[in-house]
Amino acid sequence: MLLPVRAFYMDIQSWALEEPQRWARWAAPCPIPPADLRGFGARRRRINERTADRVRQRQPLLPALVAHVEEHYSGRRVLFEAVR
Repeated sequence: MLLPVRAFYMDIQSWALEEPQRWARWAAPCPIPPADLRGFGARRRRINERTADRVRQRQPLLPALVAHVEEHYSGRRVLFEAVR
């Protein structure tokens, strides 16, 4: 939640530079110090690594899933056409 809040404050500050008459009164220093964001990049990398690992584990199962879905769809389509 820290990054969206920090980004919001930074956006308002940049808008205040571009359109001071509209945004300058809303510009304020960001309450989240840079020290609070230390280590965020490493955490993000670990999350991405875990996601990639799950994809690599499940990718070999994809052909079986596709075959099952196609078979299920074909059977349902036949039933639907019979009802018509």
